Amino acid sequence: MTSLISLRGIALDVRVSDPEQAIRYAGELLVNAGAVSEEYTSGMLGREKQFSTALGEGFAFPHGTQESHRHIFFDQVAFMRLRKEISWGDGQVKLILAIAAKSQVHQVFLGNIANQIAEGGLAQLLLEAANETEILNIFSDLDVS
Repeated sequence: MTSLISLRGIALDVRVSDPEQAIRYAGELLVNAGAVSEEYTSGMLGREKQFSTALGEGFAFPHGTQESHRHIFFDQVAFMRLRKEISWGDGQVKLILAIAAKSQVHQVFLGNIANQIAEGGLAQLLLEAANETEILNIFSDLDVS
């Protein structure tokens, strides 16, 4: 799991007012991690125009379009915890996992995270984590291989 998410890709108590700002911020995290070029953010914004990436339980999973995959250098996930919930699609979001993946590894990751969300407790753990290292440990402790 640690190969998909790193401390550089985690931001806590982020202040944004809408999904577009959140996606732009997440794109910066992915760029700063070296995983994508700046053009990938445009692909994530384009995907969001096609359909909302908010998945309920306070989570959103923005990711790029098929065409934007050429701007990915390596698979990476960025995690953001917002200071305040924002309206996103038909719900409210406070936890964001932005995905940049060329391989199928992200599908396993999403499936396992979705199971953890459905079983309950994951959102609360992420909301209560004191710092980025705790967030990284939460994801590292999940069975996402």
